[in-house]
Amino acid sequence: MNLRKSLSNGNRTRSAVIFVLGLSLAVTARAQSSGTIDQLFAFTCISGVRNDTCPQGARPDIILQASDGNFYGAAQVTHEGVSDPQGGTLFKLTVSGEFTKLFTFTQGSSGFLNGNNPASGFVEANDGFLYGITFNGGKQNAGVLFRISKTGTGFKVLHNFCSSASCADGSIPNGLLLGQDGNLYGTTQEGGSSVSPCPSSGCGTIFRFEPTTRAFAVLHRLTAVADGLQPSGMIQAANGNFYGVSQGLDVNSFNEDIFQFTLAGQFTVQFKSALFDAGISGLTQGANGNLYGAFESIAGRTAGDINFFEVSTEGTGFVAFAPFTSLVGTTTVPSLFLASDGNLWDTNFTNSTAPMGSVFSINPQNGAVLDLCFRRHQRYLAGGWRNSGRRWQFRGDDGTWRHDLRREQRVRRRHGVDSGCGPACTGACYYPA
Repeated sequence: MNLRKSLSNGNRTRSAVIFVLGLSLAVTARAQSSGTIDQLFAFTCISGVRNDTCPQGARPDIILQASDGNFYGAAQVTHEGVSDPQGGTLFKLTVSGEFTKLFTFTQGSSGFLNGNNPASGFVEANDGFLYGITFNGGKQNAGVLFRISKTGTGFKVLHNFCSSASCADGSIPNGLLLGQDGNLYGTTQEGGSSVSPCPSSGCGTIFRFEPTTRAFAVLHRLTAVADGLQPSGMIQAANGNFYGVSQGLDVNSFNEDIFQFTLAGQFTVQFKSALFDAGISGLTQGANGNLYGAFESIAGRTAGDINFFEVSTEGTGFVAFAPFTSLVGTTTVPSLFLASDGNLWDTNFTNSTAPMGSVFSINPQNGAVLDLCFRRHQRYLAGGWRNSGRRWQFRGDDGTWRHDLRREQRVRRRHGVDSGCGPACTGACYYPA
């Protein structure tokens, strides 16, 4: 299954929550307020003999606030409790919590032809339609690019991945963004070139889709040694170039590559991390123009450590901030976002035996963690780990496993989704006074 490092079935729960964090980003306000979490909507599943059916969807992902002020998102599955969860839904949510299911990905006699397991969140193009991708499904079961209106009408598959011979057009799309020119750009995890040392499934691609002409084009096919494989987390920076991460190959092992891709088609690896460092987040551009992301050490004495880093778009000035040694079991860290306080905010979720989520912010100048919530209430400052003060309680239907957090330019509150935890789960988030 190609769900984006989602929750394991062994730790599954029967509800998922969309929430709003009402904390002020001002330091003084943060010091004076305990903060609140407002539940807008809870996704529920119905227990069955063989699996759980989730008519509204389950495992919601990033939500987007569109130009009409409403929120739109995707839930990755409609069935839980099976080895290969399937389906998914697309939904609308008002700021008051009114939920509308726009579309359900269903299986027909020929499979999930409209797509299966929607990936990431929506992109609103200049034509007002919402665009998205699915990991699986479509005619070749390699994912689709689709479009839908904000009312839920006019759903249309725009491209079936792996339509070309040997999946030269890519397979398993894992990212989509709106470019400065109004076109859509994205990456696929596999497909493209399968020439050795690429695996037979392919090294991945970078593609473009033009909403006005509906023209699809592969802009670059990765080749492993020169430019890595499995590109992801791509953004378009202020200079107009695209930046993302890929898994680099070395003679003896692998590392994380940070690449630059220009509209002229030039692909350049700007920076290579140390061996045995695996990228676990996309990139974000800070106010200073530098790129920020996260990687995990997977071997040696530092195995399991998660480092946030800073590097320039030229690949110089790389700084790995002090590691998060306490986020044991973390499987992914969504891309950081720059908030109005100048700090970088994010969440994570874990697949550990005691799953819990984290909501934290990072000072982009020195990497100090300003807010952190997880089961062991500590925070990292320049002098090391210290106990923090006040706390948020995540209990019952408030959920746990913070999955992603997205700040839209028009909204100062932070909006996110919770991919798990119903009445059976209890957790606590802690943050410093």
